[in-house]
Amino acid sequence: MMELAAHTIPLMAISIQIFAIILFIEAAIHKSSAYKDFVGIISGYRLIPISLVWSAAALVIFAEFLAIISLLLMLPFLKYLAAVMLVGYAIAIQVNVVRGRTEIDCGCGGQSMPISQSLVSRNLVIAILLAWSTNTVGFTGLVELGLAYWILVGGTVLGAYLFYLSYNQLCFNQSLQSNLTRKEL
Repeated sequence: MMELAAHTIPLMAISIQIFAIILFIEAAIHKSSAYKDFVGIISGYRLIPISLVWSAAALVIFAEFLAIISLLLMLPFLKYLAAVMLVGYAIAIQVNVVRGRTEIDCGCGGQSMPISQSLVSRNLVIAILLAWSTNTVGFTGLVELGLAYWILVGGTVLGAYLFYLSYNQLCFNQSLQSNLTRKEL
């Protein structure tokens, strides 16, 4: 039991990193496979000149793949890239929430979802956890751990991913409810 306690922080950190890798893979694949739609989403945020939207979309996708690689390899000069990107996404969403433009798609990957304050909070929480985890430990220190630890990591990642999907569904349902309420008024 003492051995498990000694590895709790590294196991939490590695679980967060694997969870983030999964999220970024899902997002990068979704954005690159529906590139034209993603360009439309970036355009909808109205944060950059229209002439730069196509390039910005390509840069975001490239940065997401780079974030995946940096998390896998724990590249020291890029280890916070994924967390910084999540903060950037949160800022872009927040600007449009403040503007009252909550009908635009978040562009997160997966199902289309209108932006909301809840998505800002979600991104910031994940960014904080990810920044903490990449500062704590990398994959290299856990290679020698036994199968039981990796099963625990797998279960933790699965639980976190299911929580993430549930939270996203709640955000989606909340936006639907808000839109229905506005239409009734």
